[in-house]
Amino acid sequence: MSLDKPLIDIIIPNGGGEVVGETIEGIFKYSNYPEDRLRIIVISQGKYGGLKYLRSISERKNIYVINKQFNIPPPIPYNDGLEFSSKLDPLSDFIHFLDDDLIPQESSFGWIDKFISFQEKWKFALCGAKASYVQDKKITEDSPVVPGVFGSGTFFFPRWLFDRIGYLDERIPWHCADNQYCVRTRLIEGLSLGVYPSSDTWFLHKHQSGTNVMPRQVHLFLKQISFEIFNSQVKEMYLDPSKWLEQHPLLRSRKPDYLFKYNCFSFDFRGYQDGE
Repeated sequence: MSLDKPLIDIIIPNGGGEVVGETIEGIFKYSNYPEDRLRIIVISQGKYGGLKYLRSISERKNIYVINKQFNIPPPIPYNDGLEFSSKLDPLSDFIHFLDDDLIPQESSFGWIDKFISFQEKWKFALCGAKASYVQDKKITEDSPVVPGVFGSGTFFFPRWLFDRIGYLDERIPWHCADNQYCVRTRLIEGLSLGVYPSSDTWFLHKHQSGTNVMPRQVHLFLKQISFEIFNSQVKEMYLDPSKWLEQHPLLRSRKPDYLFKYNCFSFDFRGYQDGE
């Protein structure tokens, strides 16, 4: 046992392809972290994304495969993982999002310990690697603070942050829920964000996503309205931060399997997950 090490929950949303096996095996190969202090929570979305591999590892004690049939929109599987993590005993000390198509490499060796030390040294509430895009900042060794936002693909944060601000906002249907999490952390709570400076080559990105199972025009539409909702929310946050502070911790706002509706537009994600 390695009880001197923090307990880490790694949440992997898997809905777009087969490389999730490479990602999981890469965690065990390159994290250099005690396996008894790691728990991997995979949100498997319907019949897409490496189910054969996931079934083959279902007996491993520190891997939880949660089959959620209809979870295409990004905020939902992340939140499913957060909710599941919150029911485990004991609770983890840190939560780590890792996209299913970010495969750890030899250059990432020991990255979890690096994240922990990085977070503690700079007092970051939320940090990540350069596999996530970074807005408004050139990251350097001397100045890794992010004044803007970065993507959720490698989010790493202490559990107290989740207890404090809650879930990703499910009112945002596709992109930008992760960006909004950054803004809520930084602007509403007054906490800092950072990206590990030398993390450029930590993960091999074999791009895949849930957009593979829906028409391109639907994805573009959801992307557009997600940006609209996000931009509107950020304006509101700047105008009245106290109103948003009252929403923390933010609760979940929809069921995991749902019919998404926006004005006169209606799209049933369940149909695409069922192959209709």
